Amino acid sequence: MEIIPSAEPHAVAASLTIPDQAFIGGVYRPAMSGKTFDNFNPATACSLGTVASCDAEDVDLAVKAARRAFEGGVWSRCAPEVRKGVLLRLAELVREHAEELAILESLDAGKTITDCHNEIGNEVATFFQWYGEFATKTLARSPRLVRRRLLSFWKNPSEL
Repeated sequence: MEIIPSAEPHAVAASLTIPDQAFIGGVYRPAMSGKTFDNFNPATACSLGTVASCDAEDVDLAVKAARRAFEGGVWSRCAPEVRKGVLLRLAELVREHAEELAILESLDAGKTITDCHNEIGNEVATFFQWYGEFATKTLARSPRLVRRRLLSFWKNPSEL
């Protein structure tokens, strides 16, 4: 699937709002130190704005938030069908917003729009779709002894 930009990239870029804070524990917040730094487009050396300059203290907060989220089980213990639905919806949203995401990536990384469209619209969306489909596949196998000599494998979903 080839993605063709529908609008002038500069016009799309000008319409986007780029958060200037870190996203930790489900909320945007400044760095603990209060420090920021300028984020430059490496292709043009133009400033894209300032962003939170996170350090070890912010990383610790993010790790603790991730641990709480994991142990809370909303994602880590959700049913495979639910996980599949979320990942497939994410793939759909990436495809719907591929142009904006590609422009953001181009600005931030200094890569060509064409490269970014291919990566975001095709590779990233396909990645989420593949893992979404994979979530409900049963691949666990358990060994069974047949006739005391032959070892074979059967799928056994109860071992997941």
